[in-house]
Formats: sequence, structure tokens, C-alpha cells
Amino acid sequence: MKKSISQRDIARLLGINVSTVSRALNGSAGVGPDLKRKIEELAEKHGYRPNPFAMSLRYNTTHTIGIVIPDISFSHYAHIVKWIESEARKKGYMSIITDSGDKCNGERECIEKLLNLHVDGIALCLSQESPAHRTGIDYLKLLKEHHIPVVLFDRIADGDFSTVSANNVESARRATKHLIDSGAQRIVFPRRAQPYEAD
Repeated sequence: MKKSISQRDIARLLGINVSTVSRALNGSAGVGPDLKRKIEELAEKHGYRPNPFAMSLRYNTTHTIGIVIPDISFSHYAHIVKWIESEARKKGYMSIITDSGDKCNGERECIEKLLNLHVDGIALCLSQESPAHRTGIDYLKLLKEHHIPVVLFDRIADGDFSTVSANNVESARRATKHLIDSGAQRIVFPRRAQPYEAD
């Protein structure tokens, strides 16, 4: 496979500084229109693509977010991931989706790998193995220490975290009221042996 041309290659071919090439390709001021056109034509001819890793070092951002879910095959999480990924793309971010296998160790491994990739933030659904009071989870502390923005969804933790979760009690109340208003006489909650009869 042919290696993509770099800014340094373009600068060498045109006999100019790399900083000039960078300004031209980033749309910054300080480059004349004729030279800017030559740089852009050469970049297009040789299939130039920005190097996201080099850009991340320069601007301290990768424009990627990490998503950690318990089970990617479960349609509930698939719908959530699709929405997160869609919203992130609108803001110019790409998503790296990881599956913890609904295990604490898997969760820790996913987070460590995402940190190694220098993601700008993480959306996390905690595993069922996580303790009920989750403030002591070491990898959540690690994210705070690294100042990585975190949003917990679906399963949340105690502590100072942004969260997105459903109000199950309110949802059940509204669903039951809707059934009653629709004329239902015998409303059954599947986990109970006996049905609830509406007055």
C-alpha cells in the first residue's frame, strides 16, 4: 500500500517550511492564495490525510470518545450506543466502542485501553459486578485523577458524576396510568405471581 504523503513531504517538494503547509491546510491566515492553492493541489494529488495522532500531540485532543457497555449484543445497549455515536459525530467526534462483558475486570481493561488512546471523554455503563456503592471503584478514581470527563448511563454510581438514567418508578406509574385510562381491568407485572387489579 502506498504511504500517504505528509506535511513534511509537501514542504520538501515545494521548498517551503512545514509550518506554512500546516497553516494552508488548516485554513489559517498568513499564506498567500497562490501558494495555498499549490499546497492544496499537491495534497489532493498525493492523497494527503491529516495524522490524528500527530494532531493529538499538538492540540492535546484526539476528538474521540470512549463508550464502555456491558454487552454490545444486547439491543438495549446497541440503541444507546447508536444515539451516543450519532450525537458525538455531529460535534466532530469519533467513538471507540468497547464491551466489558458485564465484568469489573473487563470494565477496568476497557477504561485503561481508552486512557492509553487519549480519548477526550468516556460514556460508561457500569457492570453488574460493580459494588452497590461505587465511589470506591479504582478505575473511576483513575478517571477523576486524569481529569477525563465521564458520563455514567443506565447504571449509575454514588459520587460527583454526570449521569443519564431512567426513572423506573415514574415510568411504571405512567405506563400503569395509561393502561388504566385505556380501560384495562387486570394489569399484570411479570415478576409478580398475582396480578394487580385496578379499581
